[in-house]
Amino acid sequence: MKFILTNNLFTNSQYGSCPGRSCVTQLLEVLDEWSELIDSGFPLDSIFLDFSKAFDTVPHQRLFLKLEKLGIKGCILNWIKSFLSGRKQCVRINNTTSTWSDVVSGVPQGSVLGPVLFLIFINDLSDVVEGIVKVFADDCKVYSKVSSDYERCKLQENLDRLCEWSDMWKLKFNAAKCKVLHINPDNDLQYRYTMLD
Repeated sequence: MKFILTNNLFTNSQYGSCPGRSCVTQLLEVLDEWSELIDSGFPLDSIFLDFSKAFDTVPHQRLFLKLEKLGIKGCILNWIKSFLSGRKQCVRINNTTSTWSDVVSGVPQGSVLGPVLFLIFINDLSDVVEGIVKVFADDCKVYSKVSSDYERCKLQENLDRLCEWSDMWKLKFNAAKCKVLHINPDNDLQYRYTMLD
């Protein structure tokens, strides 16, 4: 973590597990930005995205590529590979235990390293967006002023890019839990955003 923080490798849109940043600082920044737009009479739409089983579905091989891209190589990378490899799991209900199966994806949530590895995995998420995106651990929101059809289309394009990122990196959004918040002083028609399959 020290290497990542010292070299300023986390994106500015991430607020989870970053010194001096928290869910409160993100909330205050968002409220400030939204208040400015609302006070100026502009409508805005915010799309809240939820990853489906985020920590459990991080593909190990893709994570290793991202670690290398950040400059994490050699002994440290090999140690992380060893930490994630060879894990097995089973389910036990009362006195019945399922067969053991290999764990080929996911980062251990109860560990110190697991959440850091997840943040590294989604670190480039904001790179695909041409606009404002805020991330706290596995919660993501993208929002924009939407006073014209063009601006609504741009927000839809950002959502499409995020869905393409999700598909490419095999970390799916749970569409049923993703929501849109329309804030419109004039109560105009609300645009219907769609997620790519």
